[in-house]
Amino acid sequence: MKLRNLKSGDEYATIRTENQKEEDAKRINDLSKIEKKIIKYSEDLTAGMQAISSVRILLEIYRPNYVDLTLVDLPGIYYGDERMTGLIKRVYTDYISNPQSIILYVTASNNDLNTGEALAMARKVDPDGIRTLMIATKIDMRDKMSFAK
Repeated sequence: MKLRNLKSGDEYATIRTENQKEEDAKRINDLSKIEKKIIKYSEDLTAGMQAISSVRILLEIYRPNYVDLTLVDLPGIYYGDERMTGLIKRVYTDYISNPQSIILYVTASNNDLNTGEALAMARKVDPDGIRTLMIATKIDMRDKMSFAK
């Protein structure tokens, strides 16, 4: 997803797959419809199989007073079969190896925050943690005793 500063005019978004030309992108004037459009593109790419496609969906959102920013949302690292898990790990490695990337390691806070394969992968390419930021979700589910440690 790319967030883009809009100098003038009404906010909008465009969506396409990486296989489509920029001029073939669909314009979305009602930003509340973005989620439905992403779901539709995902279903089309995976033939409704709730699988993962290697084809990226490119979403650009144009709004006033935004700082230009690109975000890449990767799937969870584990999948039902080893072949798919291997593909996901290769995609992770491609993105996080870029020294210009900031790595957001998102994990539920009721997990051990210092373990996990995604964190191990981040530490391999960013051993000093300069580009890695951990985001702990579900903080309300964390065992109270673990805060005392």
